[in-house]
Amino acid sequence: MRRKELAKKAQRLEDEGIQVTSRWLSSHGDDLPLVQAAKEDLEDIRKADGLLLFTQDKKHGYTTGGRFVELGYAYAKKKTIVIVGPRENVFCHLDYIHQFNSFKAALEYLKGA
Repeated sequence: MRRKELAKKAQRLEDEGIQVTSRWLSSHGDDLPLVQAAKEDLEDIRKADGLLLFTQDKKHGYTTGGRFVELGYAYAKKKTIVIVGPRENVFCHLDYIHQFNSFKAALEYLKGA
């Protein structure tokens, strides 16, 4: 899982004045029943202005599809969506989805948004 890596990136966003609503980045999420964790994830997206989705290439394998449920939910809610990494599937090519190859490039975009 990439939680530690993404928690560091979340802290970087916070340091830049960008609020992060993703509670799953804290360790408390491991203790939650799965249904409650899923509901919290959707609630966090509802509270947010947008979704920052980190994808990965096939050589690193895929862990879960949860991020794509979140992508679809954010898209349906008309949230700003920024992908860092490759466009893993057809839904990553939808209109209004911004894709960057690096976190640094995505951060610069978000700071200007």
